[in-house]
Amino acid sequence: MFSVVIVDDEIEICEMLRDFLETRGHKARTAQSGEEALRIIDEEMPDMVLLDYNMPGMDGEVTLKEIKNRYQDLPVIMVTINSDRKKLLDLIKKGALDFISKPIYINDLEHCLSMQELSLGKKSL
Repeated sequence: MFSVVIVDDEIEICEMLRDFLETRGHKARTAQSGEEALRIIDEEMPDMVLLDYNMPGMDGEVTLKEIKNRYQDLPVIMVTINSDRKKLLDLIKKGALDFISKPIYINDLEHCLSMQELSLGKKSL
């Protein structure tokens, strides 16, 4: 089990992802803004962040930058409708571990979770 902060301005997406993660035994918290996400991350230090790219105010790119300034090793997976490969690769250069496209396909999410579980398993050896 690991903990995830889900950041998306669409509450329905947050709830769907939270339910999905919790049914698999993970702890999930939701935030509807970058600022709220940073407060939760500071308080709880999760194992991973699912971060929407397009949000009003503090968008995903700015939030990613702030997360990486504070917690360089915290895995952040971007969730985006943006299909611009150059932009997505730029986000990875800026510290995102990976990205998932919207609409979110469960297989993509499960793949990212599996990779995180492997990573956490290696840390505990």
